[in-house]
Amino acid sequence: MTAFWIFLAVHSGLAAGPVPGLKVSERTWQGSRWVVAEVDLSMASLDLVGQRATAPSPHTLGRTARQLKEAGVEVGFATNAGIYMEDRRPLGLHIEAGHQHRDVNRAEGHGNFYMKPNGIFALGAEGAIVRRTTEVPDDPAGFTLATQSGPLLVRDDVIHPKFLPESKSRKVRSVVGVRDPQHIVLAVSVDRVRFYDAATFLRDELGCADALYLDGTVSSWWTPKRSHIEGDPDGYGGILVVTAPGG
Repeated sequence: MTAFWIFLAVHSGLAAGPVPGLKVSERTWQGSRWVVAEVDLSMASLDLVGQRATAPSPHTLGRTARQLKEAGVEVGFATNAGIYMEDRRPLGLHIEAGHQHRDVNRAEGHGNFYMKPNGIFALGAEGAIVRRTTEVPDDPAGFTLATQSGPLLVRDDVIHPKFLPESKSRKVRSVVGVRDPQHIVLAVSVDRVRFYDAATFLRDELGCADALYLDGTVSSWWTPKRSHIEGDPDGYGGILVVTAPGG
């Protein structure tokens, strides 16, 4: 059996359970496999969990899903949010349920987070947005959810200027894209991919004019069919969770 068919055999049935507005599927782009969660925010809910006092420890995908399930919340999909530090604090802006746990990070530095432009994914009065960090104020009033990471993949249909289609750097990548204020995409590569390929996948295949890289090697995803998945065993700084309304 080929690797592709093994993948389908293992992951068939990824489609979520009773969470309206959520579709989970496998996609292939430029020869690489992705798991994609398409979310209609007019029907499903999106939450960010990780820094609030009630978050489980270590804050893994499975622990988070189980805690929500025990509280009567139907979880359809979960994946890690933006880049975090060794102590599991987010490296940049982090807002959960309207509470700002970390401020906007405008520092210079090395590594993916600091590859300018970097950016912020947020939910607020405008619905879902991805913006350059420079477009977001220090006090982003009105955001109910926000996670900061870098690099920004796509802004207004324009790919990050430092991405190279022939780059030899291939890693697991997790990303978030915005189609419009009510429709977002969360995607995690199964195979190692270039930044450029991640950006074109979000823009050209998934129809996202704005998209942000979330994280890399530690990235994973949880669905009811993969309830054993924890992801990083030491936990994440934040986890994006798609739930049934009222969750």
